[in-house]
Amino acid sequence: MKRVAALAFVLASAFDAQAYTPSSGFWFNSSESGTGIAIEIEDKTLFMAAYVFDAQGRTTWFTSAGNLTTSASGGATYYNVYNGSLTGFANGQSIGGPYYFPQILTNAGGPVQIVFNPNDESRATLTWGGRTLPIERLDYYAGFGEADKEIQRMIGEWSVVVDLYARGGDYAVYPYYGDVLIFDLINRTPTPDFFEGCRADTSLIGRCTNTALTYHDAAGYYDATRDEHVAIVTDAVASGNSPALYWAYYLDVNVSDFEGVVELYFGNDSSSPGNGPYYPVRGYRSGSRSFVLDNGAGPALAADDAKRSVEPRSLAKQIMAENGGVMPKGLSAEEVQARYGIDVKAHVAKIRELQASLGK
Repeated sequence: MKRVAALAFVLASAFDAQAYTPSSGFWFNSSESGTGIAIEIEDKTLFMAAYVFDAQGRTTWFTSAGNLTTSASGGATYYNVYNGSLTGFANGQSIGGPYYFPQILTNAGGPVQIVFNPNDESRATLTWGGRTLPIERLDYYAGFGEADKEIQRMIGEWSVVVDLYARGGDYAVYPYYGDVLIFDLINRTPTPDFFEGCRADTSLIGRCTNTALTYHDAAGYYDATRDEHVAIVTDAVASGNSPALYWAYYLDVNVSDFEGVVELYFGNDSSSPGNGPYYPVRGYRSGSRSFVLDNGAGPALAADDAKRSVEPRSLAKQIMAENGGVMPKGLSAEEVQARYGIDVKAHVAKIRELQASLGK
């Protein structure tokens, strides 16, 4: 996932360095399906295995391995370039047959280069065999159709880390907080569609209980024009003179992870979405769509109702209680735009629409 190794340093140096890891998985050219590449990346080491055909149409396969090297883009440096050679194999073990080591054909497939897109970890350019062509990470959600896949992608459980970014030490307590979001429903009534769910009662429960839906319901949408996902979560319901509190997430979502920022705002006129401050957030899919749609079938299907606390809790109130009653200063909208390319203010009207949909 695109991320910053030391955010304070990055901001101070005009966002001129980023850590970057392209997406592991199965890759192919969507215009020329029938062959493909399995790519595994650990740290900056890449291993690839290609299943292809020779000039006579016989199936064959090649491997290559080595380190990614750097390139510069938009003033930042990324480990996103691989150069290597394709090793072939022959006369190996048949399925079910006795084992014997295959013949290794060094550089049998010639040189190979992969340049990963620094703005999209699931896209790259492949050069081999005298041709240069685009490749992309195989995306299961593409089966839902272009218009629907980005909404369907959000169905599942997401584990989240929020960085209460502090300027000059203005936050005295440990800066990282976690959240677990579940989206298990698509609302087709609004345009565009909403994905809906909750903040889970626990990290093991895998579903939205009545308690979670009452006190911590959630909703989001996908902005196709900006290629951004936005979601809000009820952090605290209104009570007496205390207004409701909401977390608004502005996200760049990949196949199974996301990054972006989150903003706390009040549900009355004392603050509004789009005014900040904003805090860096990262998340990954920790439960599949099947997991949440099947009500937590799997290891989490324990007697969770008896174990969880039914007392509504507020993450924002906990943070402020540990920081003298205020939130850390965080990032400005301009810094979010520079760091993530997300125009948070462009989503204000739709966030209010999401907010109006909650509690129903």
